[in-house]
Amino acid sequence: MVDPASSPKGQSKAGEPQGFSEFYELYVRKQDRARAMRAYARALGRTDPETIERALRAQLPEMRDKVARGEKEFIPHPATWLNNDRWLTEVDAHTTNGTHVLGKKLAASLPAMQRFVDRGTL
Repeated sequence: MVDPASSPKGQSKAGEPQGFSEFYELYVRKQDRARAMRAYARALGRTDPETIERALRAQLPEMRDKVARGEKEFIPHPATWLNNDRWLTEVDAHTTNGTHVLGKKLAASLPAMQRFVDRGTL
């Protein structure tokens, strides 16, 4: 890998913008790398690589949760994530490591709900 500090115009290996390889490697959905690279280069005019990476890392648990639930199609392509400035999106306060708090409470109450069903009182 080429040292980004010695590369012209903040570019890393093979003319990629600085930080793009790391971003694309982290991103859950691998789709259209060339388009994502162009979007990343444009995004660097609005923010810095560290901000993009920090936001992506914060959003990764929710993305991975969607993959685990078979909902990968609901994760935006990397270029879409970048073009829509998704690094500005706050992580949902109602989630913990990609699991909704309400879902945890519901799961905890299932045994009690089952008792009602078993007794026929529901």
